[in-house]
Formats: sequence, structure tokens, C-alpha cells
Amino acid sequence: MPDTEMAEIHQRATAAVTAAIQAAGQLARAAIGIRIAQLQRAARASEEQARRIRAQVRAAQQAGATVWRPATRPSWWRQASAEDIARAWRASAE
Repeated sequence: MPDTEMAEIHQRATAAVTAAIQAAGQLARAAIGIRIAQLQRAARASEEQARRIRAQVRAAQQAGATVWRPATRPSWWRQASAEDIARAWRASAE
């Protein structure tokens, strides 16, 4: 095989490998872009879920406080039944 044919084959092979590498790079960039978008969506969903949970906890704490807060007054204790004390205790423990 003459040197010019070998050089042409080598040049074509190099061009084909270069094209394959470029295509692989484009696929990798596309895959990375898709993964970034997935992670961003998951992060937004997690943040929203955390906000909902915090709101639920806050509401539960506020509801519990309406039950146990009166127990901070001495006058409440003079009139409280065992059930009142138990209810205040449960509300403060939650």
C-alpha cells in the first residue's frame, strides 16, 4: 500500500475518531444537563415539602400552646382537675 493511501486512511480514521469523541462529548453534556434539571426539580420539591412540614409543626405547636399556656398561671392550678393537668402535660410534651 503506497504511503499516500496509508496517509489518507490515517486521516479518515483520525477524523472519524475525532467526530466520535465530539459526539460523545455532546451526549455527555446533554446527560449532565438533564441530571442537573432533575436535581434542581428534586431540590425544589424537597424545599416545598420541608416548608409544608414546618408549617404543620408550627400549627401543632400553636395548638398545643393554647392547651398548656394556661397552666403557667397559678390560678389555673387551683382549679385544674387531674384530667386538665394530664391534657396540659400531653400538649406540652408534643
